[in-house]
Order: sequence, then structure tokens, then C-alpha cells
Amino acid sequence: MHYEVRPALPADLPAVAALQSHGFGSQPAAVAGELESPDRWLWVAIAQADAADHARPVAYARLRLADISTEPPIGYYLSGVVVDPGHRGQGVGGQLIGARMDFAWSAGAPALYYFANSRNTASIAMHAKFGFREVKRPFRFPGVAFEDGVGVLFRLERPTA
Repeated sequence: MHYEVRPALPADLPAVAALQSHGFGSQPAAVAGELESPDRWLWVAIAQADAADHARPVAYARLRLADISTEPPIGYYLSGVVVDPGHRGQGVGGQLIGARMDFAWSAGAPALYYFANSRNTASIAMHAKFGFREVKRPFRFPGVAFEDGVGVLFRLERPTA
């Protein structure tokens, strides 16, 4: 199946909120803030071949420019990939990673970061395919709890020509 990956629009927010509530139990208002913040971006993936989806997002992912004076390094962080269970294993997560990487590189990022719960082996393996390498364990990020696991920070250096 082919997916259109693009920045989220206000009309996408109800579908993104529904996906988020299944993945994290978060409130729709938290998703709306992603479109209003100058240092946070939200991408969606729209299934192109499935008429039943009616062009609604079937996955989303976040990118954040973190400038926190405490523990995390300053930089662009890929986070929050959520894929509808019916669309998992079809490459949509990789497309979302690629779109966010392209955006950050075009913005001049010298490196990209990604963090995960040590128990999320599927996400860690997917990001490793793009070249992300572990740089810190345990890792803490403000406002994130790594339940039943340990936070792990990964880094990808900007490719050189």
C-alpha cells in the first residue's frame, strides 16, 4: 500500500487524536498544540489505496526542536510514532521517519535524536535501519516516563556529501 506523508493540517486533528488516545490515552487538546508551536511539528500518513479510510490519517509522528538546559542535548528529536494496527508492517513508520529526517536536514540540523523505552524493540530496530546509534542509557527526557523499562537515547549524524 502507498501512503502520502505530509505535515498535519487542522482537519487531521480528530483522526490523530483518535490514534493517540489508543496509543497513549492522551487528550485531543494535546495534539492541537503540536500545530501551534514554532518548535514542534506533526506529520501524518494517509493511506492511498484503501477507500475505507476516506483519506484519514492512519499514522502520525512528531518532530521537536528541544532546547532544554538540563540533561537532553539540544537538537531535533523524532518522537511519537503511532500507526493504526491495520497498517503496521507496511512501511508507513519508515516513511514517517524519512519525512521528518528530510525536514530536519533541510533546516540545518547537524544531528538528529530519538529516544525510546528499552522495551520498544520494534521501534529501536526500525530507527537502527536509518543509522540511529545508541548514545546514552539510562536517559531521561522531561515529561516522559519509561514505564517498565529504561530510557535510551539514540543519535544520527548529518550525512556528509
